[in-house]
Amino acid sequence: MQLLEGRLERAKGSNHTFLLNHYPVSTMLYGRYNQTFAQLARGVSVFLCGHLHQLVGGIGAQLQAYKAHEGYWELEIGDMKEHALYRVYAVDHDLVSFVDVTLPVGRLPMPNPQMLDATVPVEPIPHPPVVLVTNPKDARYLLPQHEPLGIMRRSTHIRALVWADSNITKVEMKIDGIAHPHPAVFRGKQTTDAHGDTVKTPLWVAPWDPAQYDDSRLHELEVTATDAQGKSTSVRIPFHFSPEPVPLDNDSRGGWIMRQSFPDIFRISGLTSYLLMSVLLVIVPRLYYLALGEPRAWMAARTLAHHKDEARIRHLGSALMRGDIVNPFTLAKLGLALIAEQTKFLVATQFTAQVYFASLGPFFYPAYFFTMAL
Repeated sequence: MQLLEGRLERAKGSNHTFLLNHYPVSTMLYGRYNQTFAQLARGVSVFLCGHLHQLVGGIGAQLQAYKAHEGYWELEIGDMKEHALYRVYAVDHDLVSFVDVTLPVGRLPMPNPQMLDATVPVEPIPHPPVVLVTNPKDARYLLPQHEPLGIMRRSTHIRALVWADSNITKVEMKIDGIAHPHPAVFRGKQTTDAHGDTVKTPLWVAPWDPAQYDDSRLHELEVTATDAQGKSTSVRIPFHFSPEPVPLDNDSRGGWIMRQSFPDIFRISGLTSYLLMSVLLVIVPRLYYLALGEPRAWMAARTLAHHKDEARIRHLGSALMRGDIVNPFTLAKLGLALIAEQTKFLVATQFTAQVYFASLGPFFYPAYFFTMAL
């Protein structure tokens, strides 16, 4: 926590801070140096994590949650091995946007050769265009505490980044299902950074009048990009000019998981289970023993009942094992009766043993005080 606090302290004054961690916040138990993690996170815009990687059965298909109190988005992503997923981020005039992209591979996980040879050619994967709309921003992922959202009202162009294997031949835009009257044009550029690497900005823009959509309603922008090989990609994003994000409604797909604190859940459930077992296995048998008028007579009666129950279980078991019963309903009734008798026998035997233990003062009282001390 001291290291994390020092890093975030040095990042103060930045327009945005991205915090990367393997584990989601909901699965972490953070300590404290000078501040708690919740206090430190107020300077974070986006918390990126993995580990859960969509879980199974669709319950982790959208492991994302907006932490309104701290003001950041926690955005988990599926892994490359099992889901062939990767994510592209862009910051456009301090508006943070992203798109999750699935590699078009035929088999997951991809086969991995046992021996890697430097001479083995690396084949590029044919990929449809990747489209990332940066203005207007997707209304589901607004950051009202960190982004200058008002600039969307003053913007003059719709902006989108489009990457492709080959030249992009056209970019079409629709708003609320109606074709945008102004065509999108390429305004990208190619520069060289301080390390000598080439940086390409595949920017496409189209003029617009945001005042036409500043009506407190939710609108939808659709952008379709087509490359020279005929491959195309369409993305749809909701947008509005309100400062609050549109609810994701993803509780059934992982949102509920991201908003929990599993260390607290395990702590509370563990304490509850311990107290419950203490009551059932220590306190209740002792109280029952004290309430018995004749403990020894009760013990003898329970012993006789146990023998009868055990005999009935053996009788039912032998009836099932003989194999002369062909009626499936009779077999089912016998099976259920056997299960019921076995359960009753185990519970009664356990309770009798606990009552007997509670009657032994030299053994019971040390166990009782040890349990209460814990």
